[in-house]
Amino acid sequence: MAVAASARTINGSITRILRDIAGYSASGTGAAAGEVLHAAQSLAGESNRLKLEVGKFMHTVRAA
Repeated sequence: MAVAASARTINGSITRILRDIAGYSASGTGAAAGEVLHAAQSLAGESNRLKLEVGKFMHTVRAA
């Protein structure tokens, strides 16, 4: 009986540890996804600004 109780306790501990590890992985993945989203949004903003600047430059060249 004592061995079975110890096995259940160890099994429960392992299950909790694995669940915690899975949670950390999920939260880490979520954080990384947030960083990628932020970088993509920043890049989109820079792309729009560059497009405007090129448009202004081309307008100036055509007018010259």
